[in-house]
Amino acid sequence: MLTQLFNQDHAKGWRSSVANTDWRSFAETLIRGLHDRGERTMILVDELALFVAALLKKNPQAAREFLYGLRALQQSYPNVRWLFTGSIGLDTVARRGDLAGALVDLQSYPLGPLSREAARAYIDHLAATGKVMHPFCLDDAAFAAFAEGLGWLAPYYVEQVALLMRPTGPLNAGGLRTASEANVAAAFDAILRPEYRTYFVTWEEHLSKNFKPAEAASMRRVLDVCARQPAGEQPDTIFARLGGPLTGPKRKALKDQLNTLAADGFLEAVGEGDSERFRFRSGLLRRYWQRYMGE
Repeated sequence: MLTQLFNQDHAKGWRSSVANTDWRSFAETLIRGLHDRGERTMILVDELALFVAALLKKNPQAAREFLYGLRALQQSYPNVRWLFTGSIGLDTVARRGDLAGALVDLQSYPLGPLSREAARAYIDHLAATGKVMHPFCLDDAAFAAFAEGLGWLAPYYVEQVALLMRPTGPLNAGGLRTASEANVAAAFDAILRPEYRTYFVTWEEHLSKNFKPAEAASMRRVLDVCARQPAGEQPDTIFARLGGPLTGPKRKALKDQLNTLAADGFLEAVGEGDSERFRFRSGLLRRYWQRYMGE
């Protein structure tokens, strides 16, 4: 089918063919062809949520037609399976545009952080394979400080902190120098220096790129309040610090923002009922927010 596309109207060139193609018909023809082969096929689409978010800003109706058209393809051609991946949840973006109904047939597979055991094994792997400048090992106390300081054990930040580790302790039986709790603290201080701000820029850009200016500004103020204490804050306290009583529609609007920030990885809810609090999921991100983003 792709060959037919690029061979049609050859005199005008393939660019003209692409520009003049009815992509809805082409997509359905392609998916139908894959389905009719009788074999299971998987289509992987990365960062679909970012595309939908951008389309929502430009043309909400087009975003609606796209998502429901995609759902129709999924329902009509079951031999073709879809896997959507990305840095933000497609469900979060769809709810923002009142399009969650287009996703009712999808199954969610949220990816969490590494377990403490996996994080420690990953650090050992980085040292054993020469992936860090100063290979090191961590004793139990130093690893506990590492895990507590990072909080959210995302592989990316585990590796970046490990790259900045400068061990000063004795050599172990395997010839690796031991990193102390002080070395761990120094690595966290180092990653928060201005020259490493690019390690966190995606968090800043997420708000500005994916939310309307007023909503993004409101979310930043919520994060400012939550960043003040490692334990976070209760919704009533957050709203009081933002300047008013938490009643009626305002309560729901704040709770929606808190849940969105939790879904997008900034915060996590701990406790239930009157004791529920929202805190930064990553201790490292909280410190970054305090230093560079907070008022």
